[in-house]
Amino acid sequence: MSVTLRVLHVEDSERDVALLTRHLARAGYALASERVETADEMRAALSDQEWDVILCDYSMPHFNALQALEVLKETGLDIPFIIISGTVGEATAVEAMRAGANDYLMKDNLARLVPTIEREVHEAENRRARRRAEEELIETASSKAESLALLDTILSSAPIGFAFHNRELVFERINETLAAINGLPVEQHIGRTLRDLLPEMAALIEPIFRLDARRCERLSDERQPRAARPDHRAGGARGRKPPRAPAGRRGAARVGGALPTAV
Repeated sequence: MSVTLRVLHVEDSERDVALLTRHLARAGYALASERVETADEMRAALSDQEWDVILCDYSMPHFNALQALEVLKETGLDIPFIIISGTVGEATAVEAMRAGANDYLMKDNLARLVPTIEREVHEAENRRARRRAEEELIETASSKAESLALLDTILSSAPIGFAFHNRELVFERINETLAAINGLPVEQHIGRTLRDLLPEMAALIEPIFRLDARRCERLSDERQPRAARPDHRAGGARGRKPPRAPAGRRGAARVGGALPTAV
């Protein structure tokens, strides 16, 4: 089955376009192509549809490769731009590469035509994939930042002491109320455990945190489809009451990968 290659020819010679088409057809490509020879025609073609590659003659009566590169840059599109000419010299080719051309070929030696196009199309696809991944990371980071900002607002306005621990019971977030109860600034809690800060309380409270964390992990496993569970059992902590905390303190529940602690 032939692979369709979308080629925009910036070329004044229909004969030369036919020559390039034959080379690509012999390589197994089905061509979807268009020929333009002015800046306005090129802008219209770039606006009307997507292209895999641009094959451009260096010099034409009313247009040239450097001008065509400027038109492409105006659009912001990432399309491989390959110059194919019968007259370009080494100095001119270097100038074109510096201006943004991906490669240049001579019309009387098209042995590199297919591999050059395939290489440049593949590299363009990789660049687009990287940009998509970067955009997704930025979007995820932005969403996370918004969620954390909302969490901080909730924590700061909560009428009770509240903190979030990670699995190792390290403080990740704590509000002013709980920090004041502990008698230490908020900043002094972050990145440290209760055992680091208040060792005399840790011996009483840490076992409760760890027990509740295990219970909530079992509950999370219960909510998975049976086929997704390692042991396919319906165990867990459903219906169990949380263990009693020391007087004046409540237990902890697993939320969003952290242990929120309220007092």
